[in-house]
Amino acid sequence: MSKILSWEGNQEALSGAFRASSSQDFIHCVHCDNAVDTPEEIASYPNGKCPNCGKNWTGLEKRSTNIRVTAPEAISGSTL
Repeated sequence: MSKILSWEGNQEALSGAFRASSSQDFIHCVHCDNAVDTPEEIASYPNGKCPNCGKNWTGLEKRSTNIRVTAPEAISGSTL
């Protein structure tokens, strides 16, 4: 038997509860473990250099993405 949930009369529970979805990419330098996360810094990968230590990217860097999704309450996840 399925159950139907209704939010009628409970609008204050919904106000401000839903947030926009977003994501953020990270590249972790193998030389200094700096977490590069701005679009400008990520654009330097893989042909540029780490903005923190100045060494060339090696291609062995760890890449991760944090994702925040729209839900009744904030949830997040990581690929690490």
